[in-house]
Amino acid sequence: MAEVSGSQIESVGDKFRAQLQRMVAETSDPDIEKNPLLQERIRKAAGYFTDILRKELIAPLKSIEVESDNKQVKKTVRESMEIALTDAELMFAGINACKEGFILKQVLDARRKAMVDASVSQKIRAKDKTEHIGNADPMLVKALRQWRSEMAAEMEADLAAILPQKVLLRIAEVKPATLRALRQINGFGAQRAKKYGKILVELIDNFVDDSLRKPHEDSEMEPENGALLSLTQLTSINLFIEGKSIDEITAIRSLARTTICDHLAVGVGVGMIDIHKLVDDALIDRMAVYFEKHPESTLTDARASIGQDVDYSDLRYYQSYLRRRQL
Repeated sequence: MAEVSGSQIESVGDKFRAQLQRMVAETSDPDIEKNPLLQERIRKAAGYFTDILRKELIAPLKSIEVESDNKQVKKTVRESMEIALTDAELMFAGINACKEGFILKQVLDARRKAMVDASVSQKIRAKDKTEHIGNADPMLVKALRQWRSEMAAEMEADLAAILPQKVLLRIAEVKPATLRALRQINGFGAQRAKKYGKILVELIDNFVDDSLRKPHEDSEMEPENGALLSLTQLTSINLFIEGKSIDEITAIRSLARTTICDHLAVGVGVGMIDIHKLVDDALIDRMAVYFEKHPESTLTDARASIGQDVDYSDLRYYQSYLRRRQL
């Protein structure tokens, strides 16, 4: 984990559990649903833990590819990962239902729905690994599946909601070069064309050019260190370079603002984005002074010391900038 270690999460969880138990023991009203102090504490904790679960556990589990020449080992590892992912998604659903407060019925309903959704997603992932792909380009199929997994994790959606398997295989077979050609693929639909059309056409174009970098090798927007970026990162970065604000990119891509900021931090790290276009010079100077004295600091400690006016995204931008300077 880049920002929060497993031991830190466990420590926060233990502290929250102890605090909650103490608050319950001290309250005169044992009904948690009617206790405003307990509800407020639960809401804050839910916001923290859902973000951690999504970014640090669910997204990585969905994106991991198991490779082994031993079929039994591969099968066992995949089954274990499916169990872990299902457990994580059920946990996420229950905690996410507490963002507006703890209501037992809502938590149970959310977990039941998550269990059904997890079962559907498992079947799709299993189908991805076993289905005959026909005339579809196998490497493009892999690239499309990776993109679909990234989008599903970022948007907290099922794989089929992002792109059904039959449609994915058809795209990998036809390789539509324009948005119009993509719209003509049966099952893709106008809504997907609006949300993902431009991204997919760019992915296919980059794939045909045998590269996941920005097209045109002499472009000023190519990463200085030759790093390969995921398509979703590259799309956000290019929109920013084209002059779009973070809020505009968030609206265009229908992603969380924090996700867009993470993408732009990657852009800073590979030299595609000048940090001065994202962060005020005075703030950069303050962060420079702090990190020179505390190079191993966590973002939480850094923000507490530098000042609450510093956003976590600013700290991520600066850390990416610092890593690039050290290359």
